[in-house]
Amino acid sequence: MNKNNDSNLALLTSIVLGSLVVFLMFLCHKLILCIARVFVYLTGLATMLLVTVFYIFIIVFLISRFKKYYCKYYNNEKYKRNDFANIQIINSIIKMEKSLIFALLFILMMLYILNIFIKLF
Repeated sequence: MNKNNDSNLALLTSIVLGSLVVFLMFLCHKLILCIARVFVYLTGLATMLLVTVFYIFIIVFLISRFKKYYCKYYNNEKYKRNDFANIQIINSIIKMEKSLIFALLFILMMLYILNIFIKLF
């Protein structure tokens, strides 16, 4: 494969993984909260800890996937001269994935806080 096909493959993989993460977050956030309620009996700190660990796992997984792709270009002599644009694209994909995951974490925390306020009043 040449550079262009590889960068298109990385972009496609990022879009697919990002869409899957968004789908799973909106599908499973109620399930995550229910599991935390069963095991810890609705302590807010434990619920947020469980969700945070889940998001950190996703961040580490995505970064490790794209760091492998990044290092493939960086270590290969053939692409060393002309790989700056591809490295910039891959780094921007990593930044987009991080911002997406942090935005989803913020939305999930807001939903949880709103749920607590609704139960109080």
